[in-house]
Parts: sequence; structure tokens; C-alpha cells
Amino acid sequence: FIMFIYFFATYGTQLFSGLLDRCNDITIKREADCVGEFEVPLTVSLHLFINATPPLILVPRVWRSPRLFDFDDILSAMLALFEVITLEGWLDVRDVLTDQASVFAAIYIHCYVFFGVLVGLTLFVGVIIF
Repeated sequence: FIMFIYFFATYGTQLFSGLLDRCNDITIKREADCVGEFEVPLTVSLHLFINATPPLILVPRVWRSPRLFDFDDILSAMLALFEVITLEGWLDVRDVLTDQASVFAAIYIHCYVFFGVLVGLTLFVGVIIF
């Protein structure tokens, strides 16, 4: 079962490595421009700044994946695929991959879920019957 996840993780790393990353400053689109710092309004409570502007805080720009998963290396991809195979939040992974990469990412995830559930069910039934 681990080899199955490893196979799809390797393939996913080849397809999606680096495609999920973006700058934490939403005005920046290229990695080369994601340097320095930018100002973000610090809003503790909206009621405190009704007639005044909120104070600004400097935040460093970082080029990373904003999600809790990525396909930049094999281990991260295996962790993301393990989340998918549990069928908890796999639609979020599919939607992010489809939005950031291409429509073919949905085919990748759907094949993984179909074969993963099939292999998992076969292993479960095999252990119960044996």
C-alpha cells in the first residue's frame, strides 16, 4: 500500500512541483518580485478604528504554498495523498490542484481515489477473510 502511495506521490511531484506556491502579498504574481516587506493593516477589532485608520504592520514577503499540503517533494506529496486516501478533505486537494495546475489534475486525483479505495478495500477484505 505504501508503494502505491509512493508511485502516485512520485508522479504528482513531477506534475505539480512548485505549481502551488505563491507570494503572501496578493499583489505580487512572480517569484522574482516576492522580496522585501509589505504593509498589512492590523485590525484587532473593527470597533476600535471606526473613525481612524488601523495601524500598519510590516510583513516579510514569502514565496510558499499557502495550503497545508504541497507536491514539492516526495514526503509532502505522500502526506497529501494520505489525506486524500482517507477521503477527508480530498475535494479541497482536487480543487486546489485543478485551479493552480490544470483540469488533468482532477483526473490524477480521481484515479488515485478510485484505485486507492480499491486497493484498500481489497487489503481489508483479504485480511478479514484470511
